Amino acid sequence: MSALETAEQLSGEEQDKPSPLPPTATFLTGVALAEDATPVGGSVSGGGRASEARAKQSDGPRYTDSRSLVTETMSAMDLPRISFLRREIQKKASGLDRVEFIMTMATCVAGDISNPVRCIDDIHVSMVANFCEIFAQVDVNNDGTVDWEELSSFMIDMGMKDWAKSGAGTPNYAYAGQVDSARPTQAADQIQYFPKNDTVAIIEENARFFRVYHAHSMHMKRQYDVQDAISAARSVCYCTPGGYYVLGTSASRVCFYEEGTGSVWKDFEAPSIPVCATAGSISV
Repeated sequence: MSALETAEQLSGEEQDKPSPLPPTATFLTGVALAEDATPVGGSVSGGGRASEARAKQSDGPRYTDSRSLVTETMSAMDLPRISFLRREIQKKASGLDRVEFIMTMATCVAGDISNPVRCIDDIHVSMVANFCEIFAQVDVNNDGTVDWEELSSFMIDMGMKDWAKSGAGTPNYAYAGQVDSARPTQAADQIQYFPKNDTVAIIEENARFFRVYHAHSMHMKRQYDVQDAISAARSVCYCTPGGYYVLGTSASRVCFYEEGTGSVWKDFEAPSIPVCATAGSISV
């Protein structure tokens, strides 16, 4: 009798009378800690594999709560193992069948991802039974396979149910006063250095402002806001004499900002969106 058949038989026998789990037990304790457990990748000699696995099954803990089972299973996997699990599942467009799913999960939880499990009989029967239960829960469309969308959706659903059951509310977050509000929060769309006044202007992606920093310290000197409510900053230059920052916006406008006050001295409409501004010209 194979490990899968033994696991199915034991699952049916114990369905109505699940054994209590000791408080100190953890997922796959019988596999990971028991001295007589068959390790992943190991084997039991002779024809007594099924009978020996059956004997060990009585000592190996099994979860009957799928949420606890999934929680313990996922907590046993780090990022490389989860990435391996996803790659293995996505190799087949239709997903993994039950045997493939069990071997893949066994590799992720207790095996070596560089040497995946290739034979289901090398997996301890209690582990097979646990993964059979997960497979039955995840295969929501009953097509005999599990794809990545089904598995990831199931894990999210189980996590949300645990969160709701715990009655936990939204955490209260406190504002950290030491955060520098002048620090850029988006990727820079344009950075310009102006040697005439030794400043650096930064335009962030889709920002309705641009910021000017002292070049030697990169401390913010001033923020200049776009005046209308629908356009974003696109290009900026510094003009002398007079000391003006010239901004081109996505609304096809060119605005002159006074360096000292930050107010708009003059603005006019351009024939198209200015994409590059220099001290002597504005390109459109």
